[in-house]
Amino acid sequence: MNSRTEQLQSLFENSKYFKMICGAGNEDLEEVRRLAMIYTLAGAKGLDISASTSVVKAAMNGIDRAYDVSNKLDIDIGIRPFIMVSIGMPGDHHVRKAFINEDLCIKCGLCAAPVCPTEAIEKFKVKDEVAFVIEEKCIGCGACSAICPILECISYDHNEKELSDILPSCIELGAENIELHAGIAETDLILNEWEVVLKSNPNGYNSMCLDRLHIGNFELLNRIEKVQKSISGKPKLI
Repeated sequence: MNSRTEQLQSLFENSKYFKMICGAGNEDLEEVRRLAMIYTLAGAKGLDISASTSVVKAAMNGIDRAYDVSNKLDIDIGIRPFIMVSIGMPGDHHVRKAFINEDLCIKCGLCAAPVCPTEAIEKFKVKDEVAFVIEEKCIGCGACSAICPILECISYDHNEKELSDILPSCIELGAENIELHAGIAETDLILNEWEVVLKSNPNGYNSMCLDRLHIGNFELLNRIEKVQKSISGKPKLI
C-alpha cells in the first residue's frame, strides 16, 4: 500500500474518518467548491462527490482554498481529504435528474424551493412561467414529484456515464476512492460494472452502496458474497 492508502486505513481503524456527502448527482460546481472548502476546514477527511471531471476539479480547488486560509484561521487541517467519486448505474436514483413536462405543469409552484433542497427548481412567476429544473443542481431526491399534484408531470432521466471513460479521468485529476451505487435488481450487471471500478482504481479503497429496494434478503447476501470474493486480499471497502 502507498502512504496515502495507509493514512486512510489508519483513519478507519482509529475512527477518525468522516466524510462530507456532496451527492452523486450534485454537479453545481460553485456549491461543490464551497462545501469542499468548508468541510476541509471542519476536519472532514473524505469528500464524496459526483464522478465528473469538472466536479473533481472544483473539489480540489475547494480543498486548496481551505489550506490557503487555514493559517489565517489558525486551523491545522492535517491529512489532506480523500476525494471519493460516486457513480451510479442506470436505474439507481442517485444519478437521476428531474424533468418537468411543460404541457402538464399547472404553475402551482409547489415543487420549487424550499421543497427542492438544492434550489434546482427556482421560484418562478406563477401564471407566467412553468417550473424549470436546473440540471446541474438536481440530485434526484424525488421531493418535487412527491408534492406535485399532477400525475406524470415530473419524471426522471437517468444520467448514464461510461465508467471505463469517466473513472480513470477522475482518478488522474486527484480522486482516490470510488463508490458504486448499485440500487438495481441485476446482480450480474452490477458485478460487471464493479470490475470496471476495480480496474480503474486497483490500489485505492472502493465501495459499493447496496440496498434491498429491488431484491430480497437472499439475493442481497448472494451479491455481497460475490463482491467480497472479487476483492479478496485487496485494500477495498464494502
